[in-house]
This record gives sequence, structure tokens and C-alpha cells, in this order.
Amino acid sequence: MTNKSQSSVVDPTTNTLEIIRKAKVLKQKNKLKEAIRLLEQANKKQENATIRQLLANFLVDAGSYQQVCGLSGIQAYDPRSYAIASILAKMDDSNARPICLEGHQPLEKAAFVTMVKDEEDIVLYNLVWHYGLGFRKFFIIDNQSSDRTVERINQFAKIFAAAQVFLLHDPVAAYFQGQKMTGASRFVMTLWPDLEWLALIDADEFLCPNRPLHTLLAKIPEDAAAIIVTKSMYLLHQDESTEEDDVFFHRIQHRRPTNHVSNKVIMRARLDFKISQGNHRIFGPDGDEIKKYFCSPDLIYREFSVRSRPHFIRKIINGGKAVAEAKQLNFHGVGGNHWEALYNLYLKEGEPGLANKLQVIIKKNSASINIFDPFPMEKMVDTLDASIQSALATCLLPS
Repeated sequence: MTNKSQSSVVDPTTNTLEIIRKAKVLKQKNKLKEAIRLLEQANKKQENATIRQLLANFLVDAGSYQQVCGLSGIQAYDPRSYAIASILAKMDDSNARPICLEGHQPLEKAAFVTMVKDEEDIVLYNLVWHYGLGFRKFFIIDNQSSDRTVERINQFAKIFAAAQVFLLHDPVAAYFQGQKMTGASRFVMTLWPDLEWLALIDADEFLCPNRPLHTLLAKIPEDAAAIIVTKSMYLLHQDESTEEDDVFFHRIQHRRPTNHVSNKVIMRARLDFKISQGNHRIFGPDGDEIKKYFCSPDLIYREFSVRSRPHFIRKIINGGKAVAEAKQLNFHGVGGNHWEALYNLYLKEGEPGLANKLQVIIKKNSASINIFDPFPMEKMVDTLDASIQSALATCLLPS
């Protein structure tokens, strides 16, 4: 009797913690469906915020967006998952979605904030693209690039006289992206005090609005603290070159449908906000994630995460070293497990091991890349002034 009485007292909390632990273990073992079933059963028996939030996260990971929207009270429990799911549940991206290339006005109250490392093949294109969308304020952290990345950034600053470009040289190789981007954002808000929006963008990510960006930003609800931007990834296809024998957008022309994977944020310009590792989430001064995200089908990212065999190798080596250094400094919440696993492969098998792994990834990805949609980089350049087009043609962009 004593044991039964004690069990009835501690069981609710213990059971909840055990369910959460088991669900996370199942997911780590790539048994996501089993993890979801476990959480669904627990959710039917008791209303628990942590279980319901974890269930929403796992359903999003599984692409079950409609189910997320049907979870009772999910807007309060997990506003981020709800914002993503409510858009993706209705989005039909089976065909190429048009990108608005014209009609963009200068974004006087928005800034572009990024951190780069060894991105010489893409960084100038990225900056040009976002200038075309209306950005005029650029804050760039260079994390010890060893290639011509800094040269490309300086070329951009020289050619685009209307752009204000602030380049910060970062001497810390360790993967402290969340801390660095939080600090950079606060500095940016001091540098340009009239800002309303900060677009946190990686060098391989391109914002793709379906109408002029200034009109989209003007219609964001005032109570929205950040905009969640869903993403479509361009991935190397079996029929495409893995060598750097042409610009990336000529070689890589197949993408996945827009989904939740690696979504990013555009955040309100607030000094008390903190940015997570990877620029995926925003936290308030109380340490809790913000309660109001906005998501729109008219604003997505396109990403070129792996652009060639040499780029893949560079990226894994740089990322693996950065994660290792962060862990040596006892930094908690480093993340980057994918970098660590591939970097360990590199330490064991060298560059040939990574090259073989890339071929496996390409074969697997090719089965899920079903949209042929060449990225309209050259069309964006055609919208710029003739003098800018001429200057770009002499330094990097193809004629």
C-alpha cells in the first residue's frame, strides 16, 4: 500500500518527464513516427504544455502541418510551430513560385545582418540580390575568412555607393553564432537608431518575396515580434556538376518544395531580444521565447547550402573546427551536431571520405528534389542601374 500511495503522488511528474525523455530518444534514433505516437497518447491523457509543445515540434519536423493546426491551444503553447504550420498547411509549392524582382523601394528602416566565412563564390551575389530587394544598410561579420570573401564585400561597398556597409572582423573562430549575432544586432541598432527590422541572413540564403518587400513589411501586425521565414533549399542533383566550373546558380537548378527545415527570422529592432544559434528563434528579456511570430506565404528563403564538392569540404572542416572550439571553451547549447558528425568522418577518412559522403547525400537528395526552378539572379541584376551592371560585369557576374 505504501508503494502504491507513493507512486500515485510522484507518478504524474515522473511519468511526464519519462515520456519526454523517451520521445526525444526515439527521435534521435530516427523513429520520429513512434515518438509522435507516444506524445499523442500522453496528450490525450493529460493537458501538459511541455508535451503539447514537443508534439507540435515533432509534427512540424514530420511535415504534418495540418495536425499541428488542429492541436488545442497550440497558438499559446507553441506560437512558432503554429505560425509555420498554418502557412505551410495551405501552401502549394509544386510549381515554381514567382519572385518579385521589380517595384522594390529602399528599406530605410531595415538592416541586413550576416556572419560569413569563406563564401567568396556567393557573398557578392547575395549582397547584390538583397540590395535589389531594397536593403541599403549592411552589417557583416567576417569570421576569419581565408579566401577572397572580404575582397568581394569590399567590391560590393565600392560599386554600390548608396549602400552603407559596415564590416567587422571577428577574431573568434568558435561557434558562438547566437551570441555574436545578438551582439551585432544590438550594435546595429545603436549604429542606426531608427531601424524597425533586422533581417538575419546567411550568405547562402536569399529572401524571395512575391511582392515588393517594403509593402510586405509595412503590413506586418504591430504585435508581431518577429517574422518566421520558411525555406526552399536548392540541392545538388545527380545530373549537375559538383565542381566549381561555373557560378552556383547556373549549375544548381533543382530545389525542394518550401518547408519548415532551417527556417530563419526577421526580427523587430529591440535591444532586449536575444538570437538563438542558427538564427532560428528569438528570446525576450525574461529568457523565454517570444510569444508572437508572423509567417507569410509571400515571403520565403531560397538556400544554396552545398554548392560544390570543394565547398562541401570547406564547410565541414570550418564548421567542425568551430563547434569543437566552442565545446573546448565549455559553451553550452553549441548545437551543430551535423557538423560534428561529418567533421569526425573527415578526421577518420580525410577529404576522400567527405567526397564519398557527398555522393551519398546527392543520391538521396535527388529523390526529393522535384522542382526545376532556375534562380533568377541575372534577372535581378538587369533591374539595377546600367553603371552598376557594368561594374559588376568586370568583377564577378557573368555577362
